[in-house]
Order: sequence, then structure tokens, then C-alpha cells
Amino acid sequence: MDLTTKCANGLSVSAKVDPLVRDFFLGNKLPHISGSVRLLNDSQAAVTFSTVRLLLSTEGSPPKRAYINSVASQAADFSAIEVQQGQLLQLDVYWPVSLEVGVTAKGMVLSCAG
Repeated sequence: MDLTTKCANGLSVSAKVDPLVRDFFLGNKLPHISGSVRLLNDSQAAVTFSTVRLLLSTEGSPPKRAYINSVASQAADFSAIEVQQGQLLQLDVYWPVSLEVGVTAKGMVLSCAG
């Protein structure tokens, strides 16, 4: 599913999101939705970005922040990174959700907090 939003700081965000709720691995018990996010800074100056601000809402689950899909936390997960004017970033992310594994999420909305 393709989702888009515009952040107050000038970042344009587009995401390809797989609506199927999955576990990271068998028995992990961390239901999540995965996606690939593209961030484009089309403002006139450098801006900061953190995955804390990238929210996904679904029917049956309150808005949840994004995390970069990697084996370790990255700067964008716990602080902020600077995105230069005209810079394009692509990140693989996930959002933990309060839905059952195997369910297809409905009513997904992408937004920027702050």
C-alpha cells in the first residue's frame, strides 16, 4: 500500500507499506508492520528527522512510531539525523502494532508528529 504525508519541517514522506502483521521470527511475539520509506527534503534548508516522529495509525491500533529495520538501533531511532536541502533518504522501517499476527491491517494512515 502506498502512503504519503508532509511533515511540518518540509520533509515529504512516501512509504510502501505491507499491511500484513508479522512477527520478526517464530515466537518473537512482536507484531509489526513493515515498510520502505522515502524522505525528500524539499525545503530551503537542512532539517532534522527522527523515526520517533513518523507515525502509522491503523484500525484497532493506536498511532505507533517507526523504527529502522536493522539489528541495532541507529541515530534516527533515538535522536535525530540531519537531512540536507534536496537530499533523498530511503529507510526500511517497521511499526509495532497492537494487532494479531497474520491479520491484514486496515485504515492505515501515515503522519508526522511535531
